Amino acid sequence: METNEREYALVFEGQVAEGQDVEEVKTRFAAFMRCDPAKTEALFAGRRIIVKRFPSREAAEQGAARLRQLGMVMAVVAVEKKTVWSAPPTPMPAPESSSSPEPAPAGEEQPPATEPPISPENPAEAPSRPPRPVASGQRRMPFVFSGSGGEFYKIWVVNVLLTILTLGVWSAWAKVRTMRYFYGNTSLGGNAFEYLAEPVKILKGRLLVFAVFAAFSAVAQLYPLINPIGGLILLLLTPWIVRQSLRFQRHYTAWRGVRFAFTGSLGESFRAFLLWPLLTVFLFFLPVIWHRQTHYLIDRSCYGSARFANRSTVGNFFVAFAILAVLGLVLGAAGGIGVAALGQMVQELAPEVRQMSALAGMVLASLAWVIMSALYKVRMVNLRFGKTEIGPHRIVTSYAFGSYLWLVLTNTLGIMLSLGLYYPFAKVRTARYAAEHTEMIIQGDLDDFVASHQAGVSALGGEAADFFDIDIGF
Repeated sequence: METNEREYALVFEGQVAEGQDVEEVKTRFAAFMRCDPAKTEALFAGRRIIVKRFPSREAAEQGAARLRQLGMVMAVVAVEKKTVWSAPPTPMPAPESSSSPEPAPAGEEQPPATEPPISPENPAEAPSRPPRPVASGQRRMPFVFSGSGGEFYKIWVVNVLLTILTLGVWSAWAKVRTMRYFYGNTSLGGNAFEYLAEPVKILKGRLLVFAVFAAFSAVAQLYPLINPIGGLILLLLTPWIVRQSLRFQRHYTAWRGVRFAFTGSLGESFRAFLLWPLLTVFLFFLPVIWHRQTHYLIDRSCYGSARFANRSTVGNFFVAFAILAVLGLVLGAAGGIGVAALGQMVQELAPEVRQMSALAGMVLASLAWVIMSALYKVRMVNLRFGKTEIGPHRIVTSYAFGSYLWLVLTNTLGIMLSLGLYYPFAKVRTARYAAEHTEMIIQGDLDDFVASHQAGVSALGGEAADFFDIDIGF
């Protein structure tokens, strides 16, 4: 039986949005659609391909929006549905087993042998095949970052100029614009994250912190002996600042309209960020401190009414500590031998050459520090996020030391050579790396999570953390 009905098709001709890198778009598309490399290359070969057909323009536009977030140039066109079979259609094969799409004949749009699914908002219009399962009843859901360095560079330049012109007042708006850009370009299951904080609240917190700091500085000019007291007060306030910062950050973050929350108590923060760190004089306790802080940061975080849970053990952190200690000893020994040998070589050289040798030694020491920092970051991310669960779902991370070290080194070199102008691109590259190496293993339906009622929290703690540069590492 034949009927002539109109439907709407997503058409792709291999083009990417302005300012986007083709290879990066391919990588995001492959991760998002779970496509094999051969199929991805075929889709980006420049041929006119109908990616998927929809019964309504609204559904097609939703599907196009998903792929546009990845950087692809998509068009929605009306096409005639030539044949409708009364018998049930054959289920669409999985993307991995499909053949590469063939070129469309001139004057006619021909869909590929297999149309990759899109994941629209409406569950009724969901793809006919779920992502590749990892176990019975489970499926993978990768994070996707669709921002670009060129886009963020424009935002960053405007933020810097306005912050300077307004003597820092615009910094609150700059923070919100930056956070909304990165949150809005980070998605999970086709749904972007939201940053809901208002600039005025952040500005009030910053002004109050600045006023307290300025008042203390003025008094310290008259009575220098109180400077140590100020340091002690800041140390005692650190647990409160950390807790308020986490509450503010979680409360104004949302996904699918449901807010996050942080329920950690001040006493727990005091023990994790003040009492236990006092034991750092005994290096053996460092893994215990990492373990306690990790569980405070994650186990007290919630998404709606669902609580996160980290499954790492003290033993996991002792292993990380041992690896870092061995690498530190190796780098330290190699550096010491190198410095000693270099010292012997330059004793009889001119002072200018000795100064250059000293500079080379500083560069090598900085490189060693970058290597140690990269290894620490990789181990901590994989322990904190890679062992975190929320309800029946769990997060999986795949940070690798080699690839992350390359990212850090190239970002650092780019920032140095460009006198800081490469910073926006470095920040985007880091966000993309995080998304590409993080995914969720979904068990059941994420819609089961229900938002819990959360009271508003003050921005003061968050801004105090920014002002005093207190890094909570999460």
